[in-house]
Amino acid sequence: MKLSILIPTHKRPGLFNRCLLSALKRIPKDVEILVNNDSNDIYEVQHDQVKYFYNQFDNLSGVYKSLLSNAKGEFIYYLEDDDYLTDSFYEVMNYLNGYDIIHGLYYPSWNDNWIAKCAKDEVLQLGQFIMKRELVNQWEYPEDSHIHNDRKLIEFLLSKGARKLLLHKVLYIQTTDGGDNISFPESTNYYGTT
Repeated sequence: MKLSILIPTHKRPGLFNRCLLSALKRIPKDVEILVNNDSNDIYEVQHDQVKYFYNQFDNLSGVYKSLLSNAKGEFIYYLEDDDYLTDSFYEVMNYLNGYDIIHGLYYPSWNDNWIAKCAKDEVLQLGQFIMKRELVNQWEYPEDSHIHNDRKLIEFLLSKGARKLLLHKVLYIQTTDGGDNISFPESTNYYGTT
């Protein structure tokens, strides 16, 4: 298995469906998709490359660790349920050999000014990175859900001498359609859970 796409989802069945279908579009045979749904409210698209889990955790890091522990891919990619992959995402498979981190771009479509400012200040989002699983396994996930964990993980990987390739290619569309964005607990705006 070359790549594991790890999708946490919580009370957003419509958005999750959009997310999953984007990952299944033109999926190569050496890719698996692992989903953790802690609210047991999604329609399971049956596909031999998709596996579902229904574990509950106190924070997002717990979900990430659980999905990582079940991943079989040499590389992993975290995809939030209110985001979705571009049609050309899987072209990145051509670049996995020889690198530990593939750093792509994303197209933000935020509808919350506070989140837009915070994310801009953060500079990076975890969905920009495809990472070698054996390196991510060495990181101690903080026991919380904050966006700054994304940067901490990438800095940890680079401190281990990870070889990084920057692709000038958009990998995914980032949205705030889900409203109750667990990575931005300070935001007061809410947009629903469809």
